[in-house]
Amino acid sequence: PVYQEFGSILREVLSAINALMGLTSADLLFEHSQPKLLCLLEILRSEHARMVNNTGPKETFSCIVFVKSRIEVVAICNWLIKVSQQIPGYDFIRADYAIGLSAIATSELACITRRKSSEQSQMLDDFRLGVLNVIVTTSVL
Repeated sequence: PVYQEFGSILREVLSAINALMGLTSADLLFEHSQPKLLCLLEILRSEHARMVNNTGPKETFSCIVFVKSRIEVVAICNWLIKVSQQIPGYDFIRADYAIGLSAIATSELACITRRKSSEQSQMLDDFRLGVLNVIVTTSVL
């Protein structure tokens, strides 16, 4: 409730600032991203290119990105999804996330990191089938 209202107001303010500055959302994704995220993006791009150029037809690009905390899992996954949707050349990224189910209900961040067991199972099936090619997770897998 309060978080949703705050998020809505924040989106409006950011949209107004972006309009005044003339920046696209793609510009903002790079302009305000941490160097480690940009490094991750470069690694994904170069590994994808290597797989495309050096493998047979049965080989496909896939990876698992391990991070420290649950909130980072969600944030980085959402960032990768935005990059893949808005920046040409990164549309090969099809990302989702996995979070351990045992601690979700008790976490103070549960409203952000909440995920059903069936959603996690579907995500893993999609990764195995190649529907997804990037999973962001903590050490739960």
